[in-house]
Amino acid sequence: MNMVQTSNEINPRNAHHLSDALDELDHALDLCRLIHFAVEGLDKPRAAALRGGIEALETRLGCVTESIRWARGDAA
Repeated sequence: MNMVQTSNEINPRNAHHLSDALDELDHALDLCRLIHFAVEGLDKPRAAALRGGIEALETRLGCVTESIRWARGDAA
């Protein structure tokens, strides 16, 4: 029995980890949205800096989410 896994196959025993990772990414993005609301009380320079950082984080989280979806084979 050949147990070698090619790069585009997901081990079924580990596939649930990808689903868990997507759930955690969704939670992280929810936290980013909450931080966006909290920024409203800051002075303009600090708010702009924080918004820029949060937007960059959201972009990176989106990239990771898309990579996981491609790995699972359910990319749009």
